[in-house]
Amino acid sequence: MPDASDGVLKRNAQPAAPGKRTYFPELDGVRAIAIAMVMIFHLSDSGIQMPHIVVLGQTGVDLFFVLSGFLITGILLKAQQHDWQEVRTFYVRRTLRIFPLYYGALLLLWMGLLHRHVSWDVWTYLQSFTLAFHRNMQGPNHFWSLSVEEQFYLVWPFLVLFLARKRLPWVMAILFLAAFVLRLVLLRYDVEVFYWTLTRMDGLAAGAFVAWLQYQGKLADYRRVAWQVLSVSLVVLLVCTLLVSRIGHYWPQVFKYSAFAGFYASGIALILTSQSGRLRSFLTSTPLRKVGRVSYGLYVFHPIVYSQLFPLIPEQHPLLRTLAAVVVTGTCAYLSWTFFEKPLLTLKERVAPERTRFPLPEAERVAS
Repeated sequence: MPDASDGVLKRNAQPAAPGKRTYFPELDGVRAIAIAMVMIFHLSDSGIQMPHIVVLGQTGVDLFFVLSGFLITGILLKAQQHDWQEVRTFYVRRTLRIFPLYYGALLLLWMGLLHRHVSWDVWTYLQSFTLAFHRNMQGPNHFWSLSVEEQFYLVWPFLVLFLARKRLPWVMAILFLAAFVLRLVLLRYDVEVFYWTLTRMDGLAAGAFVAWLQYQGKLADYRRVAWQVLSVSLVVLLVCTLLVSRIGHYWPQVFKYSAFAGFYASGIALILTSQSGRLRSFLTSTPLRKVGRVSYGLYVFHPIVYSQLFPLIPEQHPLLRTLAAVVVTGTCAYLSWTFFEKPLLTLKERVAPERTRFPLPEAERVAS
């Protein structure tokens, strides 16, 4: 799960200069909300009784996909086009952010204290394909979303860095529609479209489009459109909720992921262009920013902690289970960030430093 913590805040009406990272502290708060949604959903999925609305916590993954599309595209848009050095820089920096904790957790499961077998597809980020096509797999199920994002990283940098910028919105639209059409087709063949990368591209593409608008300095101009998309998406989601009880899960699965993509992407656009001091103060509050900063560790560790902790606490004590799960998971994520992830991230500037560049002239930027 990407973060934008190694940059500075720059929000104006002009396209961002190449080489300048944009850091939105509000998105740390959004990331904290997303991980809280996922953790609460998995608590209910583990047998702890909670209100039915908690099922929406599963869509925290959709929010993470939109955030990934936005943040990664924003990073790439500020790099120099047609420069293979930028490709190297991107992959080295992503590797230092993603791989250590991912493979560290797998090693803990495989040869550490837990002694669990981990299938080869989990080691190779192919778990999303395995789950989608009902193939046997052993390992942490929740890593499927990380495999979706990693497969996205394999292709997207080349499109952003080597295609003309004016063509990118069309590519994003094609990816969004392709995910919808693939779900429409593949659900008839009993494919689990929830897991497969090609059927979940709409969230990534929607986030990428918001990043493109922000880079072009047009995001504020689309604020009214964002409200309209938010409203339409909400209506579609309400209709999908009603259809689930009447005709099963076929048509809702075709529409709902695109609706959540539109809902969360427009929500992020509205947050980034909001003039509300209260909203910004809430999302940039210290507790939310700290949780957002360690959200990757929270995501990686929480189902593992739940599986090991809950057998030790009787089901008659759901409050104790919940409190213990949150405290232990939070402690693991904090220790991981402080003593493992953060020190490794300092290597970014040593092995793949971002180069200082002069901004492109406006005419050249538009022509690209």
